[in-house]
Amino acid sequence: MNIEEAKKIVFEKKPVFGKLYNSYKNKYWVEYINEHHPKSNEKSLDPLLEKVFHRIAEKMFGKEMAEEALSSLKQTHFVDTADHHGLLCHPFFWNFDALKSGLEITSKPKTQIVLTVGNVSLNNTSFPRSLFFHDQNLVLQKIHLLSLKNKRRPLYGSPALTKEQVIRIQDSLWLEKIPKTAKKRLVSLLNEFLQSRHFNQEKLCDQLTLLNHLWWKALWGETYGNLLYLEVEELVKELLIHSLLEKKSYAHKILLDTDTREKYISSFEKVLGAHDTEAQKGSVLFWYVDEYERKALFLKNDKLETADGICVPFETEEITKLLKDYRLVPTMALCYSLLSFGYELILGGGFSQIQYVETMKSAWLKVFPMDKEKVSTIRTDIFSGEIGLLHIQKNKETKLATLADLFIWKETPEERVSLIEKVAKETTIGESLDAMMYEFLEIVTGEYQKIEGIKKPRVTLLI
Repeated sequence: MNIEEAKKIVFEKKPVFGKLYNSYKNKYWVEYINEHHPKSNEKSLDPLLEKVFHRIAEKMFGKEMAEEALSSLKQTHFVDTADHHGLLCHPFFWNFDALKSGLEITSKPKTQIVLTVGNVSLNNTSFPRSLFFHDQNLVLQKIHLLSLKNKRRPLYGSPALTKEQVIRIQDSLWLEKIPKTAKKRLVSLLNEFLQSRHFNQEKLCDQLTLLNHLWWKALWGETYGNLLYLEVEELVKELLIHSLLEKKSYAHKILLDTDTREKYISSFEKVLGAHDTEAQKGSVLFWYVDEYERKALFLKNDKLETADGICVPFETEEITKLLKDYRLVPTMALCYSLLSFGYELILGGGFSQIQYVETMKSAWLKVFPMDKEKVSTIRTDIFSGEIGLLHIQKNKETKLATLADLFIWKETPEERVSLIEKVAKETTIGESLDAMMYEFLEIVTGEYQKIEGIKKPRVTLLI
């Protein structure tokens, strides 16, 4: 299959993405971002969202960074939601995060806010449990933060790493085929993580939020500002808990008002990220998580119930308790619809998200038709996702670079920043999306296919 045939298949499934590609394929990302990514927003941020966001950020990073992050959120009302939680490493995610931080974007916020999906399994193809990189022979190596003992459980709500686990990770670094100086840098980063006052968290995802902040600083120094890598489910969980008792809130109406709940469940039927009752796919409003696995919930006798009989009644105290205990995980549809159409945040997403969040908007307006004027102006098509910006090369062979590749094979923050600036100036939008076409095609067809005719990268990380 050649590249044009592959694009035709992908764009038929994802027409919003196809429109973006065809409109900007010969331009550079700085043009797209300056044209489409919000620079300022005159509306006030919802008071509850402001309070909850600030409290979570302050808990993790202290008052100063929380204030700066909140200021960035107030400035644009924009967050990225394309990434999976985990150590930021996968080419799916890091390329765009670094690109946005490095470009000369108009009125760029000081803190880049990424609301990540924590409701992914440990063996997801984005490798959320691993640090991974290419060795001196371009063989992919993985350093696992966690075993696959509980692989059917999501990352969200998983217990924190112990000091002993982190030390074992450090020890395993010495077995890999990378320069000794790079190993020392990685060990130093993990030591800083261990010594942080925030290491003793109860949940793994909180630790990863902190570790990504340290990782970001180690990579770029102070050049690229701060990165707040926070689970979207954690933010939505806290918003739900704080608003369930408020009868005028969306949370109360969707979960506790019978008529509204029935409309919501019916309207979101077969919406990607929600539920398909007939096919028994997805989950209604929440997923249920026990010690071993994530379980789907479907409506039965006016309650939510798993296939093995666990019941969740629509009662404030029970829902609140299960949310606090990390037994309930808000579905992607509940997270994105509440944040986007309830709290009026602008979500930047990947090649699929810019398609299905618009579908969520249509479903939302069936439930809350009175929101039409407000919701109709909210953008759902802003791309902020998967690009193949930087490749690693040895001799004539190239592969998409992980973020760890850049850390390992470039000695200093200055060298890394210089390389990102160079590749951003010399790689078009079309070229960086073509580099991901293998992945896009596999996602929409369910099978990997070889694609011919993709241009070789102009700028690479040479080893």
